[in-house]
Parts: sequence; structure tokens; C-alpha cells
Amino acid sequence: MHQPLHVQLFAEPFFAREANGIHTALLQLRHRLPGRDNIHLVAPADATRPDVIHAHTVGPRYLLLSLQHRRRLVVTAHVLPDTCLGGVVFARLCQRLTTTYLRLAYNRARLVVAVSPPVQQALQQMGITSEVTLLCNGVDTAQFKPNPALRAAGRQQLKLPDDAFVVLSVGQIQPRKGVETMLAVAHQLPHFQFVWVGGRPFGRLTADYQALTQAIDNAPPNVTFVGAVPHEEMPAYYALADTLLFPSRQECFGYAVVEAAATGLPLLLHNIPAYRDYFYDHYLCAHDPAGYAIWLQRLHTDPAFYAQWQAQATTLAAQYDLDAFLNRLVTSYHQVAATARSEMVTTPAGAQ
Repeated sequence: MHQPLHVQLFAEPFFAREANGIHTALLQLRHRLPGRDNIHLVAPADATRPDVIHAHTVGPRYLLLSLQHRRRLVVTAHVLPDTCLGGVVFARLCQRLTTTYLRLAYNRARLVVAVSPPVQQALQQMGITSEVTLLCNGVDTAQFKPNPALRAAGRQQLKLPDDAFVVLSVGQIQPRKGVETMLAVAHQLPHFQFVWVGGRPFGRLTADYQALTQAIDNAPPNVTFVGAVPHEEMPAYYALADTLLFPSRQECFGYAVVEAAATGLPLLLHNIPAYRDYFYDHYLCAHDPAGYAIWLQRLHTDPAFYAQWQAQATTLAAQYDLDAFLNRLVTSYHQVAATARSEMVTTPAGAQ
């Protein structure tokens, strides 16, 4: 067993709140890291000095933190320049500035964790000189799994018929996530029920705020917008659904995809070639509402086809086991800490 390792998890408060991938990543680590391979979590106010600081955001507080703790700093790359496009206003005008800032921020860390192969490639193209390791996110299959009791309770709560074919979408309400695509599909399939889970954390700074608001206000009657949901309640929403419709046009990873897969939902994603690098051939894809509607109709009417893509989803989830992810992450922690300690021996006092 390794010697005790004190780890501090960090995120700027705004980005660490509920209903996003950063919050999900932090919850997983807070719940599952303590005690694993002699890992002890410490808070910023604790007297114990951290051996490793694992950051999940790269805002102003992160930059200040990096000035003192660069040698022991790990950062997960949850955000790329393209992530802002179709998310917040003026993102395209500020893209060059965003790229410059992210390059600076990621280069302040000892180790950058890429959550998918496309993120790893993007970091290389951005000119990141810090060490980069590929470590895809994991899913807790003890939490996300088929659950008939949750299915019945969730449908009752949303007043969905027991025999309804329910299509679930998960993501913040912004153009990048494909909200209007889902609404177009719902118009084509009035006999299906559509549920969207996710809110608008950026409020009126969300790109196309007025257009999205109008589209939602005029949504067909077979669409339910639930809003932001605490992560611990998400298993119920996956359980009540029959398939996942994920029309997002850009993702660094896509937690909702592997969570839905672990719950046994067939996966219907936007046709993004990069998905093949880490979701492989375990999902169906389309590029427009008509294509999504065709696949959903077949999933509804062809039991053998539905079972085939349920099995594909289960196979995908097995490849993103949370314990395997945590084991690799802890190994990286120990390597960073060991390197920092060795450098401290040969560096004059006061240098961090």
C-alpha cells in the first residue's frame, strides 16, 4: 500500500453546482476516493497541507492556486474552446481569447487529465506543454442500473402512462445541446412522450436565450421540461425512460450517455465522428430530426432491434467502470506527489 496521500478537490463555486459534468465528477470523487489506496481528502481550510490538488475548473481562483501549488496540481479538462460555442452569448467573438486563456490555464498544471480521445487531441492542437493523460470518466453501475420500482414511481410523478414510449434527453438548455432538434422530433412523433432534464445555469447569458424560450413555450403537449435535477435523483429519470435521445452537437465526454447506458437504455446520439473514438459502435446516430424519428419508430415497434441496442448500451457501460477509473486516477495522484516531493528536496526553501 502507498503511503498516506492528502488530496484537495477544487472547483470554482459557480461551476461546481448541480446539473453539469463538473458537479458529477466532483461528487464521484468525494464519495468514492476516501480510503482508497490510503487517500485522504482535505478541505482548503484544513491545517493538513495537500500532497495533490485536483482542480476541475480553470477560473481566476484556479490561477491563484497554481501560483503556489503548480508542482502538485492536477486539472481535468472539462472545457475546450468549442464547448462555449452554442452555449453562451458572444462565444464565437471571444473564441481566440478563450483558446489563449485555456492554454495558459492548462499549462499551469503538472498533469492535465483528458476525459476523451478528442479532448486529448484538442489539447495537443492547442499547444499544451504540461503532461497530458487520457482518462475517460467512469459510471457508478451500483447507482445507475435498471430499476422497475424507480421506473413506476418516476412515471407516476410526471403523470406518464405506464405503456408510453418515453424518450429522455439530458443536458443544459442551450443551442449546443440540441434542444430545438428534440422539439422537432417530438412534433413528428406525437404518440411518444419526451422528457428533457436540465436547466439554464447561465440565465440570459445563454446563447439564443429568447429563441429557446419561445421554442420551449410553444413545445408540443408530449414534451415535459423537468429543469435541473440533483444528481442523486437522476437514476429515477433514466429508469422511467425507454431510450436516450442525445442530440448534443459538441461534448468533451457526455456523462449522460454512459449513465443511460448503465441503465440499459438504447442510445441515439448526434452523428459526431469523434464519438466513435470512445463510444465505439454501441449507439445509433442521426444528423437531423427525420433521422432520429426513424430510429425511434423502429426501437418502438421492433422488440428484437430494441433488445439489440439495449445489449450494446450495457456493453458500453461495462467499459467505463468507475472503480477502474478511480484506480488509474489514484496512480496518477501518487506519481504527481512523488515527483513533487523529489523536486522539493533539490529546490531552495520557499519555492513551491
